[in-house]
Amino acid sequence: MPVMKVVMVSDGWVKDADRVDGFDASRTPTANTILPLNANGRIYDYVVKGSTGFDPTDFTMSNGTSYLIGSVNITTPSWSPSGAWKVIFVVKSYFASAAAGVNTFVQRVKYDTITLEGGFWFWNAPGPGNGIGIADTFLVSDLSNGVAKTFNFYVAQGGGSANATFQSMGVDWYLIPA
Repeated sequence: MPVMKVVMVSDGWVKDADRVDGFDASRTPTANTILPLNANGRIYDYVVKGSTGFDPTDFTMSNGTSYLIGSVNITTPSWSPSGAWKVIFVVKSYFASAAAGVNTFVQRVKYDTITLEGGFWFWNAPGPGNGIGIADTFLVSDLSNGVAKTFNFYVAQGGGSANATFQSMGVDWYLIPA
């Protein structure tokens, strides 16, 4: 790639450069090159985006019990430049209080022998029927080229004075070359 002039402005930002600090810009990630951001300000766009909803029959949760809500199967392409892939999951669950009181919730993603755990969400419901939604983002950063994985999504009620009724879960995922 030819070296073009570097234009500096008074605020110190480089506005137009194919070379910075001796490193060439390149659209192909290789050692000792700078990978430019795309038009969205990202190094990579996601390759696959998916979304699914799980809407089992509403059920009243018990404290300390983990419930399998659904599964997503993902197969990575075979062309990541580094040989690896990342998956980002955004998981949202919805509940209604079964009575007045407090409780906690946690979402989990399980695959192979690995369990990823979201935050513990606390709620204080003033009475039955009050809705609450929780959301967590999970990063899986160790997938190889050309592998198929099943990801299982769980929700659990930690413990408290009032149980909740599970209503639904939505899962969005983004597959990105690492």
